[in-house]
Amino acid sequence: MIKSVKPLLIITFLITYIACFELNAQVENIQTFAKLYGYVRWFYPGDEAAQIDWDKFAIYGVQKVEKAMNEQELEQILNELFNPIAPALQLYNSSLPKSFNRQKITPNDTIGLKSISWMHLGVDLGKEYKINNTYRSFRVNRDTLENLLGAMYVVPIDSKFQGHEFKLTLYTKSDKPYSNYGYILFTSKTKEIKIDNDFLISGNNTIKTFDYWAKFEKTIKPDSTQRYLAIGFSVPSGNAISFDSISLNVKSDKTWQSIYISKDSANWRLNKFPFQISFNDTSLFQKLTIKIGPSSVIPHFGEHIKKNIGNNLNCTMPLALYSQNSHTFPQSDVDKLSKLNHELSLVPDSILLNVNDKSVRIANVVIAWNVFQHFYPYFDVVKVDWNNVLIQSLQNAYAAKTETDYYLVLCKMIAQLSDGHGFVSAKINERWGLPFRVDLIENKIVVVDTESSDFVVGDVILSIDNKTAMDELLNQESIVSGSPQLKRFRGLNMFSSSFDRSKASVKVGRNGEEKEMICSRYVRKYQDSPPNTKDLFNCGNGIYYLSPNVHNFNSLIPSIQGAKGLIVNPSSDGLSWDIIPHIIKTPLWCAFGNTPVVAYPDREKLTYFRSRWRLKPQEPFIDAKVVFINRPDVISAQETMMSFIDYYKLAKTIGDTTAGTNGDVNRIYLLGDYQITWTGKRILKHDGSQLHLIGFRPDYPVSRTIRAIKEGRDEYLEKAIEALKGTLKNP
Repeated sequence: MIKSVKPLLIITFLITYIACFELNAQVENIQTFAKLYGYVRWFYPGDEAAQIDWDKFAIYGVQKVEKAMNEQELEQILNELFNPIAPALQLYNSSLPKSFNRQKITPNDTIGLKSISWMHLGVDLGKEYKINNTYRSFRVNRDTLENLLGAMYVVPIDSKFQGHEFKLTLYTKSDKPYSNYGYILFTSKTKEIKIDNDFLISGNNTIKTFDYWAKFEKTIKPDSTQRYLAIGFSVPSGNAISFDSISLNVKSDKTWQSIYISKDSANWRLNKFPFQISFNDTSLFQKLTIKIGPSSVIPHFGEHIKKNIGNNLNCTMPLALYSQNSHTFPQSDVDKLSKLNHELSLVPDSILLNVNDKSVRIANVVIAWNVFQHFYPYFDVVKVDWNNVLIQSLQNAYAAKTETDYYLVLCKMIAQLSDGHGFVSAKINERWGLPFRVDLIENKIVVVDTESSDFVVGDVILSIDNKTAMDELLNQESIVSGSPQLKRFRGLNMFSSSFDRSKASVKVGRNGEEKEMICSRYVRKYQDSPPNTKDLFNCGNGIYYLSPNVHNFNSLIPSIQGAKGLIVNPSSDGLSWDIIPHIIKTPLWCAFGNTPVVAYPDREKLTYFRSRWRLKPQEPFIDAKVVFINRPDVISAQETMMSFIDYYKLAKTIGDTTAGTNGDVNRIYLLGDYQITWTGKRILKHDGSQLHLIGFRPDYPVSRTIRAIKEGRDEYLEKAIEALKGTLKNP
């Protein structure tokens, strides 16, 4: 009997070793496929790749490549997969030197052909193009972009000229020796026009341009309700047109009176994506000239990438291809493309919603990882080995036994990005918690609110199911994305939560004694849920406190008009936006938003489209001193308001550091009805310094105490009152 144990152990070891070897081989194969998938999907400019079903292709590709037994077989499978949709893509052994053959993809006759390449403003991941989407993706010279404004000048209509006739005059010239098309917007509106919202111009504004100066003139007569005029210019992508001697006149008493148009580019609204715009006031006519042409970051024909994709394989791929109206060059083999499309049609639609299918889970990792690899704007401040995250996530996805396990795989993957907007959404993410709310006070996990008689405010949580309270907190933080302060806040928010309604053994410290009890998980008590209190509190001495529950700030203005001090808790969405316009007297500029302009993979040659807007004063003005209570859940739009407070010194702040997360949210639509939200735009502080992960530190930090918790005192409110009374020491 004893002698038989050793062979059994050897057999068990061999089985385990073989299983691990096979898994590692599968992961390496998928890793190589993943890198090639991202390059081709978002950067190969050919028509075939633009028309493929990329969701089904991800599933089908995973199923094919994970079976490859060696590097040679993997190379063959990858060629079979990608050659029909990217015929100019080349795969070869990384040990063999190989140069990019430009002539091989150049048509015999290139006269009249256009160069096609991808450009991404952020990246558009929607199921279809959405006009109001912050992010856009298109192929230059292939997708219709003629209706995008490049430059716009807004003119307020003087009250004495409302209802009068206006005339726009200018000259146009194309850089090319044949007739071309430009687009001119000349319109009126009751509200001020914004280049990002009124982004489109209609076809009846089309003008033909030539390689010599030609005059353009248009007259409009707005009705008396119109308050603004807008003059806008655009060109088809890939072209360059100059607009010269731009003049605007209004008819008054049967004569035309000139309206000044500034030559300073700072007074114009410029959409430098996908355009390159220059101003010149020493033109042929000695007047203002605007030249609009293709962006300098657009890849030119001949540009290509050479990348190592693992498994001793390199790929070369052109970033620009020639095209005529019907197709791009080179064209795919018709039979190969037809066969691939047939294979994809056999992938059942039902599998797209089945996250319990292993290939769907792996495909989701491939898709999500690539989005961040090429488009996440904060890798310079988030120090993470993203390639290693791909390997770990694939290994964990293979090992996941339940959908909950898989959901946590994606959560931990997104947690590596330190992105406060980073959330994984799925039907499985419902959680159940214990009937109390906790905070980290004096390095202890302390109950600060409870809905159960089993717990008392001030109880110190010692353990949950024999796991120390701090280990439980760190475990919750491991699946949270964001800055350290936000991870801590949300970890406390999720403390003790579980994906099932199981019971938990909880040990607490109370009055020097330890108590242990069995509790059911039946409710989740959010850390950031404001108490159900009234909107406005009179704190005495002319000081008022606005709670996070405020839903109609304007109705409270009469009550606080004569206040000496206001205490604002901006955790409620919109409250800061309501108040700040009433405490400023002049328009203020927000910090610049920086949307990545991506034309090259792996974030190479990255540039940014900068944009900003003004915050306008609003009457009635509030002259009271203001203190804002900040916490780590002051995030995103609320941090935009805090940027005004911080830079323009509009108020004092007390409490904690804000989230350090701002920028418009983007969304990845994954298989199995999963979604991932993330930050697609880079935001800095007004002075150009880093905001991400750092946030805004308070003028007066607050450290909560267990004593105050037991006594029912709000130390944030107390310090805010002290700050308004001027009794605090220098911050």
